[in-house]
Amino acid sequence: MTHNAEAIDTFMCVHSSDVPYLLELAVRSWRINFRPKGRLYLICNQRHPIQNFVDRNDLSDVAVISTDADWLSAKELSLHGWYRQQLIKLRAYRICSTANFCNLGADTILLRAIELDDLLVDGYPIAYYTARPRTIADPHYRYELFRTLSLARILRTLPTRTLRHVDFIADLFTFNRADLMALDDRMTALHGADAYHALLHRYGTSARNHKRFGEWTLYTMFVLDVLRRQPVLRDMSRGFLRQAHSQSALQRMSLDVSVLHVASKQCDVDVVARLVNPRLAQSAPTGHASGA
Repeated sequence: MTHNAEAIDTFMCVHSSDVPYLLELAVRSWRINFRPKGRLYLICNQRHPIQNFVDRNDLSDVAVISTDADWLSAKELSLHGWYRQQLIKLRAYRICSTANFCNLGADTILLRAIELDDLLVDGYPIAYYTARPRTIADPHYRYELFRTLSLARILRTLPTRTLRHVDFIADLFTFNRADLMALDDRMTALHGADAYHALLHRYGTSARNHKRFGEWTLYTMFVLDVLRRQPVLRDMSRGFLRQAHSQSALQRMSLDVSVLHVASKQCDVDVVARLVNPRLAQSAPTGHASGA
């Protein structure tokens, strides 16, 4: 595939357990609704089941497969899988080839066309956030505030601009190559060549320590408060992205959004497919194949 100036590569961190779950729906939605297509990079824990998935779904013309071991050091591979996925995203400038590139979750479905101007303004990524009540009484705000302050200590910066929005967690997220490379350089300068392993190994696997780190918030804080960039900031809860934390919540919610993240791993695949397939069929361009 030849990239044009408006192409955006997409990468997905894929576990073998995602194949029988929602990977097919996620990839099919990308084929139908992600309009500024570049390559699709699948980074996985086991190559064989992902290669079978690519072959079965005729993706060999767009999909490039690699494994965690291709991008992480031996020390980093020893970390908890939750951290390894975050590090893969922070290394995505080594994986993708376009100036800007998107992460798409393997349980995230694009329900409407995603156009270039949903991702970039003047060639630079939009910084999506979720508006939260800025009060300690709100548990989600407390959680994200703890993460923000922890990451500010890691980056050794005052997170004044990040604190205006706090929650930058998203499952369709666009990175800028040059800024992601600059973040890697800063982490090395501040914490050494094994910066991420040194930090995350110390945190361990407790739920409390998990919230000390977050790749999207780290990147966004670096952009806003270290580089002092001025990206367009946009509230994703206003019709762009919605999260379903249970099957009952999914069945009750309006799906009049662009992006659906099925956050619960307990949802029935057939139920999800029944709910989202009519929307994918409506948005498919004329003559587009209906398979994944």
